[in-house]
Amino acid sequence: MELNKLNGFTLLIVMVGMVLGIGVLVLDQFGTATKENTSVVNESVAFVAAAGTSTYDDVLTMVEISNQSISCTTFNSANSCANWTTAGALVLNDSTFPVTTGNYNVSYTYDADTTATTTVASVVTGITPLASTWIPLIITIAVLAIILTLVIRSFNTKR
Repeated sequence: MELNKLNGFTLLIVMVGMVLGIGVLVLDQFGTATKENTSVVNESVAFVAAAGTSTYDDVLTMVEISNQSISCTTFNSANSCANWTTAGALVLNDSTFPVTTGNYNVSYTYDADTTATTTVASVVTGITPLASTWIPLIITIAVLAIILTLVIRSFNTKR
């Protein structure tokens, strides 16, 4: 490789990296946008030491937590009966909600994966090794080729 062609090669590698990176980001956003809001009503969740986990993650809203005698509809505030996270972790507040170990009925909405979401996730998983393995390998080989060319040319001097 000629040294005067190094700028073009560098720009090509940077551009390919940017296109792959932007493509992965765009695909990830498409995957998120294609999820469907799905409601779960009266899912049985086991609570131990006031903590439980819903079956699905990507929880959007918590509607109700109840057992046979009491119902909770106030969440994630100072006087709430329970706190929840988008990952589906649930913690009952002992001071406002009588906590006993056992199963509670939990109703909530979450972002469900669709066929499009799983397909996009597969594409992103497939592209990731290209960006993390092949592009650095190509850059390394190009740098080694430039160094080898410089060394060989240094021995080819006219006397």
